[in-house]
Amino acid sequence: VLAVAYWLKRQGWGQLSADFSAAPQGAFVLTLSRSALAESIGFSEVPRCQLFSGFFRAFFGHLASKLLAVREVGCAAQGHPRCSFVVASVERRVALESALAAGEGEVTRVLQRFAEAR
Repeated sequence: VLAVAYWLKRQGWGQLSADFSAAPQGAFVLTLSRSALAESIGFSEVPRCQLFSGFFRAFFGHLASKLLAVREVGCAAQGHPRCSFVVASVERRVALESALAAGEGEVTRVLQRFAEAR
C-alpha cells in the first residue's frame, strides 16, 4: 500500500490511505485525499473516480491473488472531503452494491450494511 501511496502522491494524484479495520467483515477502505481526477471534474451527482476504482481493483486483486470488487462510496466531486472506496471480494459484490445503495455516501453506513448482509 505504501508503494502505491507514494507513487500516486509523486504523480500528483493525491494521498492514499488504507483502513483495514473492517477486515473481519470482509472489506477494507481506501481513501484518496486531494484527488486530481475529482477536482478536475467539478461538481457531480455521482462518484467520478472510476479510473481509480479500476486501478485499485487490479492492484489489490493482484496482491490478494483473487478477484475484488471496488466501489466508490463518496467522491470529492460530490462535495465529500475525500474520495472513499470500499474493497471486498467479488463473491460479496452483491452485498457491497446493496450496502452502497443504503449507505447514502457514508463509509460507516456502507460498512455497517455490508456487515449485516453477512
